[in-house]
Amino acid sequence: MQSHLSLLGIRPLIWRIGHSRSIGGSGSASRAYRLDSSLVGRLVRCRPGRCLYHRGSLEPVWRSQYSKGNEGVLHLPMYLLHLEMFLLIVLSPKRHIQYIKHWIARIICLIVIPIAVYMLSFAIHFAILNRSGPGDAQMSSLFQAGLVGNSFDQNPLELAYGSRVTFKNYGYGGGLLHSHIQTYPSGSEQQQVTCYHHKDGNNEWIVKKVREEPYNPEVIEYVGNGDVVRLVHEATQRNLHSHAIKAPITMAQWEVSCYGNETIGDLNDYWKIEVVDDIYSKNYSQIRSLTTRMRFRHSQLGCYLSASNVILPQWGFKQVEVVCDKRNRPDDQHTWWNIEQHYNPKRVYTSSDRV
Repeated sequence: MQSHLSLLGIRPLIWRIGHSRSIGGSGSASRAYRLDSSLVGRLVRCRPGRCLYHRGSLEPVWRSQYSKGNEGVLHLPMYLLHLEMFLLIVLSPKRHIQYIKHWIARIICLIVIPIAVYMLSFAIHFAILNRSGPGDAQMSSLFQAGLVGNSFDQNPLELAYGSRVTFKNYGYGGGLLHSHIQTYPSGSEQQQVTCYHHKDGNNEWIVKKVREEPYNPEVIEYVGNGDVVRLVHEATQRNLHSHAIKAPITMAQWEVSCYGNETIGDLNDYWKIEVVDDIYSKNYSQIRSLTTRMRFRHSQLGCYLSASNVILPQWGFKQVEVVCDKRNRPDDQHTWWNIEQHYNPKRVYTSSDRV
């Protein structure tokens, strides 16, 4: 019996699994699993040993190689594959067809059917849960646009000065740009700016020109790539603002707050729009609802409006911290924003506006 087990490679397999279990609880064993270079080296040395062992010439070498290190459980797939190939070789030609049928059955039952069930569950999910609801803000703007019952189809396409909009952060877990009357407990002690994952009136901002430029509210003037704008919080009428004060949690970046009003303010209220791309058009000259992804660069500090997944303490209502990131990283999606809701009384929606 022992000789047959040795021939099939089962005896060293059983020995190796038992050896691994006996030492698996030690501190050195857990560290050894992370020694990738050592693991690769042992795998390379063990392969010729396995071949020589099955030729019946160097069994002691094979066992000594596999008696070192604590990575035995990682060899299990390789053992099983080798055993399958060995059985295929030693079986008579008449049983090859049966062997192939076994493999086909395993592929169908263990790979094809599970993937089909997994994909079908998603298809059923999207077919049934296709309506807009109170939890929409957790999802991306474009995903929400495909839900029945949302109002995105009434968004004017191009952004114009005077528009009231909401900005969605494009990063993973990103929310809507938000502010409320509560102030920071330290730093500038100005009005807090956060990202919020629910829709309410405190997410709305008005896009305005800088104070030095004339503005006629009776004339529709579109916002373009590279324009310097002022973002005014609709509920409190304060300006989106940043300055050289450390952020409350991510102290390596600058704080973002709301400050002043229509007459009180400074150059720290100004943000330059930099378009990243547009899913709808290759023409980046204008800013479009839902499809244009853009960054806001502070006109004085050169930092970028960003919302990573850092959560504020209770004084910030556990909302996401918004900072002005000093690093210019165009690929950082936490600095990307898109317009979600868009309303402009002078900009009437037409069929040509459809995204």
